[in-house]
Amino acid sequence: MKINEDHLEKMVTILKENGLKISTMESCSGGALASAITSIEGASQVFSFGAVTYNNEFKLKMGVSPYVIKRYGPYHIKTTQEMAKNAAKFANSHIGVGISGQLCIKDTSDDKNYDDNLVYLSVYIADEKQFYNKTIKVLTKNRVEAKNSIVNIVIDTILEIYS
Repeated sequence: MKINEDHLEKMVTILKENGLKISTMESCSGGALASAITSIEGASQVFSFGAVTYNNEFKLKMGVSPYVIKRYGPYHIKTTQEMAKNAAKFANSHIGVGISGQLCIKDTSDDKNYDDNLVYLSVYIADEKQFYNKTIKVLTKNRVEAKNSIVNIVIDTILEIYS
């Protein structure tokens, strides 16, 4: 699966037209969303900040609540909500996106039993203090295709919100 360039360009255009800024905090997607957005000409008008917080230490440093990480673990919608909200807050953006989950590998770093290939994402609209959450079952074992499908879902979610 490839990133839907038409949808990506449409999203960036809508954000520009509305004077909106977006920031990301990504884990399993490894910055794929930030990379996709910044591949569009003029993205500097809408993209404020991107962080890849691949482990809990950096999620915590970026403001994710220690309670949330301890209670729910890194792969949970509550965690991605914290990631999205803190990305927006850190960069003073209108939109924050948080992405976390497991792609093609089982995490055994703690005693929680996580579902393989489940990815959680949250889009936070700061002005409304509103979260739009999705849980995705990734069906491919190809990590690039999995990341691209996650990026497409985020783009489509933002397009749904602003269309």
